[in-house]
Amino acid sequence: MTNRDFKPSECQYKMSIQNWIERMMSQAVAVQPSSSLQMELTHKLIETSFNYQLPNKLSEIEQIKERGIVLACAFDLLVAADYYKGVSHADWLYCPRDEPLIFYPYTNCCPRCALTNSFVFHGSKKLKSGQIGVTTSHLLTLYLKEIFEHNKRGLEVLKGCEPVDIIIRDQKIKKVFFGEIKASPLLTPPLCAMSQKLTEEVAGNSVERAHTSTENSSLFGSKLSILVPVFSTEIKNWTTKCYELPPRNNISDKEWGYRGILKLLDKQESFFNDFYSFWRTAFSYYHPKNTNAVFWLTNACGTPSPIPSNWPQRRRGEGYETISDSKTSVGIDRTDDIKKGVYQLLKIGSEGKPNISSWEFKVGLVTNIHPLRHFDEYISSIRDIVWTVEPTGKVKKAKDLPPDQELYNLFDGIIALTHITARDDWVKQVFDFYGGH
Repeated sequence: MTNRDFKPSECQYKMSIQNWIERMMSQAVAVQPSSSLQMELTHKLIETSFNYQLPNKLSEIEQIKERGIVLACAFDLLVAADYYKGVSHADWLYCPRDEPLIFYPYTNCCPRCALTNSFVFHGSKKLKSGQIGVTTSHLLTLYLKEIFEHNKRGLEVLKGCEPVDIIIRDQKIKKVFFGEIKASPLLTPPLCAMSQKLTEEVAGNSVERAHTSTENSSLFGSKLSILVPVFSTEIKNWTTKCYELPPRNNISDKEWGYRGILKLLDKQESFFNDFYSFWRTAFSYYHPKNTNAVFWLTNACGTPSPIPSNWPQRRRGEGYETISDSKTSVGIDRTDDIKKGVYQLLKIGSEGKPNISSWEFKVGLVTNIHPLRHFDEYISSIRDIVWTVEPTGKVKKAKDLPPDQELYNLFDGIIALTHITARDDWVKQVFDFYGGH
């Protein structure tokens, strides 16, 4: 049974173990990749991130911060490789602009035209929000495990059982972190393939088609590419590069995306440079919001602005369709995820912290990208909350508590590849992914 097959309902409680913390650890399982290629790409992306040459003009503090952003960028490529296993013949988008291409997009518009702030609606191939959560939780757990191994931390990373997503422990000093994972990519680069100029008959004449939905009838064995926007300093605008992937062989070839991105990282040095430049700009446009060009390829970018005259209205409810809605918000930036995550930490903390254990016990939220848009509104006012258990309901001030009453952090850490907020020194040390590099 692989880690991806593991379900919390399959946990078997060991009744001989009374302490909740020990019981949760006894039910956890080792983090397993779904394939050797998934493991190989995870390792390669982390190695590439730590070896990536950052600008010398950055200060030491800026270098540390930027290294985390590189790691988050690389994580999106790992997620993309997994998403690509679902690519099918149906619902590609034909774009006649310049050299004709067909796209398999992950936002609801033509990705090439969006770079010129021109919007043509086409349903995206994004996963449902529930599927995104399952995929990214598994991949981020694997990714963190490999980061710790790269940094030689000697930490054990496990997949937990409900209500715990991830367990990170140090057996030598008996410290353990229980985490709730909420993660989602900033963007998923669209796939593309070359096309003839498509035509249709109008009034007895053959005319060139406009943007239209089409099938890719030669999906297997043909050339597919990743579309990467590249900023041209000459024309001071965005152009595109198509980075060719090895072909998908057949319907059973689920790992072709992993194989393809591995080959690009190994054989084409410009690929990661171009992708990071694109991703980094999109990251800076996501917040503070800059509705220009690559912004429209990010998740949760909303409705195009200005709204084109032919842009469709919502099929349900009022208003217009979005290019990407808030259900696919970046990292833990979806408000529902923040609210659910905070409750889960209260649940985990209340189960484990007041109970005597041989382990020093910490809890936190774990994600790929911190809540850029919603930190101030949803997190800043509660990040320093401490709590305790007081059953009488009569205590009004801290002085009314027993002098040895334990107080607990609501968050020992809010952990993202891009930013770490921690109230505990050990948690801060554990998740210092890049300070020593």
